[in-house]
Amino acid sequence: MPARTAAAKSWSRPWRTACWQQVRVSILIPTCDHIRDLELCVDSIYARTTYPDFELILIENNSKQPETFRAYERMQKEHPDNLKVVTWEGKGFNYSALNNFGEKFATGEYLLLLNNDTEVITAAWLEEMVMYLSLIHISEPT
Repeated sequence: MPARTAAAKSWSRPWRTACWQQVRVSILIPTCDHIRDLELCVDSIYARTTYPDFELILIENNSKQPETFRAYERMQKEHPDNLKVVTWEGKGFNYSALNNFGEKFATGEYLLLLNNDTEVITAAWLEEMVMYLSLIHISEPT
């Protein structure tokens, strides 16, 4: 059994890199205060993600705490090329409405809807997602 496992691993590596095309991914993150969670999320994306072409769209949802807005300014200064904050004027928390609003600002071919309390733990996470989405039988309607 160990020989089969080793063979499967060596076979899957070239297949992974050969099958997907690099396209821009727009990561939409609705957020309202809870800035420590958001900072961990954003910092982990920039520190660990190896996929080169992504943008973050932070969808501001009626935050009240001044430190939240200071953090937005800092993040935008640190990542001016691929992080933007957009403000949703709606009331309450409506995850679908927030993401539909954020999508209007997206420039990527793919959208990733991400919670603000997520932490990236594996460097190739976005490559893996794009690889699977690039497979015709998965991403194209039949």
